[in-house]
Amino acid sequence: MENKTLGEVMRPLEPTVLVNDTIDTVLKKSLPDPGNWIVTVLDEQGKLITVIHEEAIQIFLNDKIKESDETAKEVYAKLLQTPINEVVNYIKTEIKNPEKLSTLIDIYVPLDIENKCLTALSKMDMEGKYLTFILDSNSAPMGYLTTNDLRKLGFQF
Repeated sequence: MENKTLGEVMRPLEPTVLVNDTIDTVLKKSLPDPGNWIVTVLDEQGKLITVIHEEAIQIFLNDKIKESDETAKEVYAKLLQTPINEVVNYIKTEIKNPEKLSTLIDIYVPLDIENKCLTALSKMDMEGKYLTFILDSNSAPMGYLTTNDLRKLGFQF
């Protein structure tokens, strides 16, 4: 692992979403793969805005349904048309517990393709993050790795 770069071992991106995509679109892109728990949010030019845990969407939906006088079914149908950037903004402003916030949004360490795997693992451990996103020079994501991916590489001989 020590000599390998992130570019040599990175995973392909999960489905990505644009900042103005609706919750409905996000769920349709991520639901087919039950193992997909991350939502990669890009701007219109393909630059990485953030990576959120899917739980952030559920927190947003549950909180908004509780606030409404309408039935849950009616509110849910309307909320599905909410852009994902509203979820991101809500989570940033409403989650006051920093530990909880760090598990929901900006849950990655950004690195470039030439970084070494050990460097990535060290930075991820220092920041308490479980993901690294490999970004090009324009901050567009090229792939990602988890701490588990990197630790497995360390045991390969």
